[in-house]
Amino acid sequence: MIGIVTPWKVMNYGTKLQAYAMQELMSAYEPAELMGFVPGTDKRPNAVLGKMLLRASREKRRPLPPALKEEQLKRQRAIAAFDQRYRFGPEARGNRALRALMPRYGAVVCGSDQLWAPKNVLADYFTLTLFPDSLNRFSYAASFGVSRVPALLKSRYRKFLNRLSHISVREEQGKALVRELSGREAALVADPTLMLPAEKWRMLAGQGRELSQGRYVLCYFLGGNREHRAFARGLAEKTGCRVAAFPHFREFQEADEGFADTEIYKAGPEDFLRLILEAEYVCTDSFHAAVFSILFHKRLAVLERFSGDEAGSTNGRIHTLLAALGVEQSLFAPGDDTCRLTDGPAPYEEAEKRLAALRDRSFAYLDGAVGHPRMKKA
Repeated sequence: MIGIVTPWKVMNYGTKLQAYAMQELMSAYEPAELMGFVPGTDKRPNAVLGKMLLRASREKRRPLPPALKEEQLKRQRAIAAFDQRYRFGPEARGNRALRALMPRYGAVVCGSDQLWAPKNVLADYFTLTLFPDSLNRFSYAASFGVSRVPALLKSRYRKFLNRLSHISVREEQGKALVRELSGREAALVADPTLMLPAEKWRMLAGQGRELSQGRYVLCYFLGGNREHRAFARGLAEKTGCRVAAFPHFREFQEADEGFADTEIYKAGPEDFLRLILEAEYVCTDSFHAAVFSILFHKRLAVLERFSGDEAGSTNGRIHTLLAALGVEQSLFAPGDDTCRLTDGPAPYEEAEKRLAALRDRSFAYLDGAVGHPRMKKA
């Protein structure tokens, strides 16, 4: 049995879908389940600091006006309903209960998403530090979520990285950070959502609801850049499409006020997939929205959420994704001409070849990390 350590509780489409993909991917090797861990009261200084950093990051978000709070709750309930698709192991409340479960597993994998962001490293769970050395512990497509880590935490990173049996990451900057922090070479592998065939995602999308009719530009922006919205609006006007968007996804964004023709709140991950599948164009600053747009061969415009010099920038994962699949032309700046988006065929013939090769390399890594080849198709 393989235990999967992943942040499946986060109310985000990408997080929910990558957790599902991790489950399906690891089940191709052995029976696999998501681990349900509820931290107990941990008074260690690093654990307390981790909780303080997490609370501070949440408090920075702009609260929604009362009129929009109910809409946000509908969205969160729709996203949470996806949890019925997971296979869970026994819930462990506290570190002692977690250790008591260890005989159940032959291996534990942490992945994917931004597992190794500084606030998570302080809590120890997503680094697999809480698991014994006797257990096969490895990462799959882990992400640091940042371009550099705080100097005060470098020793903590070095310690847990050197305890893993195998290391793989999702981004080039992740490879560089692993090398800098531990001296080890990490494998660069595909995000788990890319490892499942597009047809499997199409089947899941087929279970979603029709939330926008006619020809539309789908906008999934997690940042608050007004110029990104203007770019999408200009594309819609040029092509005669409507704008369908997920407003105020993480926090209140003034740029979302009055922006979309169709505002989408009550939508689960299946609905999210269907909206991408049926869109004429997709405009996004989200990694996973870009992933599914590529898998569905959509006309895609990716706009960077962060400026290049921000310490917390997650642009690196977008750059790695587009470069690995040879679709760098999908990266746009707000003032760019949209002709390369609207004219000619969508650029996916070469991308499919590159994706097949990337999947082969990723499965080769997993064969070594798990200790045997996969038993069935993911």
